[in-house]
Amino acid sequence: MNYLKQLYYHSYFLAIELCRQPMYVVSSILFPSMFFWFFGIPNAKTPDAIIFLTYSFSCFSVLSVVLFQFSVGISQEKETSWYFYLRSLPSYRGIILGSRIISGFIFSSFAVAGVLCTAFIFSDLKLADIDWVLFLIRIFAGAIPFALLGICLGQWVGSKTILPVANLVYLVLSFAGGLWMPPSALPTAVQKISPYLPTRMYGELMWSVASKIPTESRYVYGLGIYAAIFLFLSIWLIKREEQISFS
Repeated sequence: MNYLKQLYYHSYFLAIELCRQPMYVVSSILFPSMFFWFFGIPNAKTPDAIIFLTYSFSCFSVLSVVLFQFSVGISQEKETSWYFYLRSLPSYRGIILGSRIISGFIFSSFAVAGVLCTAFIFSDLKLADIDWVLFLIRIFAGAIPFALLGICLGQWVGSKTILPVANLVYLVLSFAGGLWMPPSALPTAVQKISPYLPTRMYGELMWSVASKIPTESRYVYGLGIYAAIFLFLSIWLIKREEQISFS
């Protein structure tokens, strides 16, 4: 069985497994849309504001899926016998992780679609108001550092404590990054550190598309640096876990 076929089957069955967990679907996919409906749309007083908030909560929805699916999923799975069984199979290296990446971005698409549908139904946002090509490219490319961060957390934190740790990281980064409210409305102390956070850089990547202005290069480079750091850490943590579990 070749690499692509193995990757397909692993991705397919992982997606089926996640679909059989109603609480995961509700919390990861529907929660960002509900949060946007309750707190985002009522504060959107102008057409520019609704576009800005739609892009912000789209980032928030992707973050909720990739961070939790990678961190909680990996942390809990690597302590099961099923994980060790999969690792014993004669498959290509990276199949298990690759399938989780694919399924994570599939569910992220559903979460973003929920936020967009909420905006179209409950506001005056129109399809033509969104630059679809740049929106889709940046919303998923910008999520890569957070997927890698989720891998780091999943490999580092045990299954009994991963959920509160992931929640803390998720909520703090979302708030301080300005994904819930404009960065200018954040507390003064938070405003000082916000530009250095990956979520703020992710937001700026999307807000420049919403405002139709060039993106400042420091945010692009910043996300690249975070991605490189988290990639290095994830590789190191995976190798460390292999040495501990299989040596």
